[in-house]
Amino acid sequence: MKLRKGRHVVYQMHAHLVFLSKYSGECFPDLVLKEMEKMMREICQKNDVILTEFNGGLDYVHIRLEYKPTLMLTKLVNALKGTTSKELKKTFPDLNSTVWRNNALWSPSYYCGSVEMFGIEDIVDCIQSLERP
Repeated sequence: MKLRKGRHVVYQMHAHLVFLSKYSGECFPDLVLKEMEKMMREICQKNDVILTEFNGGLDYVHIRLEYKPTLMLTKLVNALKGTTSKELKKTFPDLNSTVWRNNALWSPSYYCGSVEMFGIEDIVDCIQSLERP
């Protein structure tokens, strides 16, 4: 892991995020996960964030990020969840079924953990070992 530099700061900040679908079920087959990863990488790039790991299952995703100390993770989470919800429902109309009440794809809750330099391999192994549908 290399250190990143800003004008007045040297940093190495990582976060592990987990998002759950609003209603559990088989809503994220591999095709949806691939499109979701592409969208999330674009959103991260626009926010000067590096999406280093992405994987998921039928109703959840795990993400590991490298970000700047000036970034508010809550704003990034809102961008990731809001944009992917809107765009995935356009791309995959089945996600607009009556099951998705209140037009929500994601649960309002999420997990966010800081990743220490020495525990990062465990997080990477965990994310990489997930089996996709």
